[in-house]
Amino acid sequence: MSEVRCETCGAELLPGTGFCRQCGAAVSGHGEFDGSEQPTAIFPDKTAATTQRLNPRSTSPTSSERHTAKPPGFRRNVILLVFSIVLLLGVVAALGVLSDRNLSSDPAGEALIYPGAMTKVKMSHDKGDRTVQLETSDSLERVESWYQSKMTVDKTIRLTSNSVVMKNQKVSVTLAFENNKTNILIKEMP
Repeated sequence: MSEVRCETCGAELLPGTGFCRQCGAAVSGHGEFDGSEQPTAIFPDKTAATTQRLNPRSTSPTSSERHTAKPPGFRRNVILLVFSIVLLLGVVAALGVLSDRNLSSDPAGEALIYPGAMTKVKMSHDKGDRTVQLETSDSLERVESWYQSKMTVDKTIRLTSNSVVMKNQKVSVTLAFENNKTNILIKEMP
């Protein structure tokens, strides 16, 4: 195969090309031209865009910037978190106030609170039932006799020597003596 050269610049032509890769001149009658190449346009100097040098800049944060850089939306997320916590605390406080009102508004419920006992838990439920857990350092016998005198007991069940359950139609009182303290659990039904 003979080597074909450009008529304009003398550069070697590649087979199947319609233009010189060196000077861009059209090649006529060279090989089988498929028409996919377009002539190379040489722009005059006045219209050519010049390359501009840009000032270099760091593409990664410095070590001090890495520690202080905050992700996008960080401030908004912190504000939402604080707002959510305040809202949650407000709901919990409101529920606590409502629960205390429900328990203390019923004089019969307060009548079953053992004198001097420390309140551990007070809960009111939607259906009107309430639960109170108390703790006292008085003996099981003394606490049991106090409840026997304060409520009409329909049934007494002694579970062990250190625990007893007293019931009537609306209230059940469970007493358990442990670690020199008597735990009292009062459950009131509506």
